[in-house]
Amino acid sequence: MKKFICLTLLSVSLAGLTSCLKDKTSNIDPDGSPSTVSFSTSGSDGTVGEVWSSPAGAPFYVFNRSFDAVASAQMPITVQYGGSTAAPTDVTVNLGINTAAIATYNAAVKTSYVQIPTSLVTFPASVVIPKGQRKAVVMITLKLNTADYDFNAAYVLPISITSASSGSVSGNFGTLLYRIIAKNIYEASYTTTGYFFHPSAGRALNSTKKMSTVSAVRVEIPLGDLGGSNYYVDFDVNGSALSNYAPAGATPTGAQSGFFTSDQPGATGSWSPSTPGTNGFVHSTYNNTYDAASKTFFLHYGYGVGSAGQTGWTRQIYEKWVRQ
Repeated sequence: MKKFICLTLLSVSLAGLTSCLKDKTSNIDPDGSPSTVSFSTSGSDGTVGEVWSSPAGAPFYVFNRSFDAVASAQMPITVQYGGSTAAPTDVTVNLGINTAAIATYNAAVKTSYVQIPTSLVTFPASVVIPKGQRKAVVMITLKLNTADYDFNAAYVLPISITSASSGSVSGNFGTLLYRIIAKNIYEASYTTTGYFFHPSAGRALNSTKKMSTVSAVRVEIPLGDLGGSNYYVDFDVNGSALSNYAPAGATPTGAQSGFFTSDQPGATGSWSPSTPGTNGFVHSTYNNTYDAASKTFFLHYGYGVGSAGQTGWTRQIYEKWVRQ
């Protein structure tokens, strides 16, 4: 029977293998170093070519992997035998969790990564690079649609090559940190259209925007066309209803922003060049709902700096989001 890692019992400490990352690329040339066993990120053998997200000088490379929040997701990673020739014999590569690597990385880069719960990850304790070959694929199973998964946690899987039956373990690519990100069912790119009603700078909205995961039912979007200025909005999707609006980033807080319940609740503001509730932009259509069949959101929200509620929200955004 194939042996699998039991993450609750196995923890290896290999932080000393890497003190400063000197390789200029994550795509190691198998012919470039004599008899070295390492992880590969070149995109061959069914894996995806990647660019690391860690800064220069970090003690380990970090790679982001995103998945749908499903009961079982597969994450392939590749180990390789580097040198002037292929593996001279079957090479057994042993794998383990390097818990200490997270603490080392957090201390060096000032991040707050945490190890993904042991109940959510399984992978084989070893893999064999066949004689005459250079690479072998390790399949990691992730369980991302369970009560144990915290969408707010910065989960990382720190995996190391603990030993190999032939060749030395790479100092730079013997340990990698994989940032595991679960996407809820709404995260995607959307074609967005609508109108931004404003006292002096009203304008049409027409662009592609991304809806991002906050939790299993909560999402974050750019506010109108102000995402570049760090204006964002969070809300829950409960069936067809959108609820629990919250400002994010630079969006005015508290009662200064939120979902509208009518087109002009204050009926005292001035807009240019057109007025909310006209030209098809009406709350009865843009009523903060979600149509699952067409994967379409209808949004009506706004803000007003210094206001005490929607009667003072002089900036009104009507948007239709259609999933691409």
